[in-house]
Amino acid sequence: FLLFALALQFGLQIFLGDVVTAFLQALLPAGVFVVVRPPVALRRPGYLWRLWRALYGLRRSPQHFQLFLAATLSGLGWQRSVIETAFFWHAAYGAYLCVNTDDLLLASPPGVAEKIKADIESRLRIRWEDEIAEDHWATFLGKEWKFGPDRREILARMPGKCYRKLLAEISTPLV
Repeated sequence: FLLFALALQFGLQIFLGDVVTAFLQALLPAGVFVVVRPPVALRRPGYLWRLWRALYGLRRSPQHFQLFLAATLSGLGWQRSVIETAFFWHAAYGAYLCVNTDDLLLASPPGVAEKIKADIESRLRIRWEDEIAEDHWATFLGKEWKFGPDRREILARMPGKCYRKLLAEISTPLV
């Protein structure tokens, strides 16, 4: 919510991004060995495969990706918060970035968003999905978001399908 407060305070635009194949972009650190049995068709007696990149399903892959992401963003001039390690800012652009695993929220001043997105795309495979705006709801982390009509508030709602699923799980009739 810090990013939303800053966006409201400074009149920033908010964009939603998704890092494509996030974990596979992170190399495993030296000294970390993960051995995998090759598929049957590619097996040779006495040989195993060693992973060089983080892989979905490995317990430490999210951590390896977060370290990779922080180093990558640092190389682009972003600074990481010491208190909230999923929060970054870029002083030269006056922009903020919040990360949830492989989902990004970018808050930037009007006119520089495309430059910032291009900078990030130069180092990461990322898909910019939507913008939080006044005229439509944008989905991020299972909720829908949009600016209020005067851009003085950010509205949030849970999509109807989520309500129906939640009600079905707790067996409460719809009123």
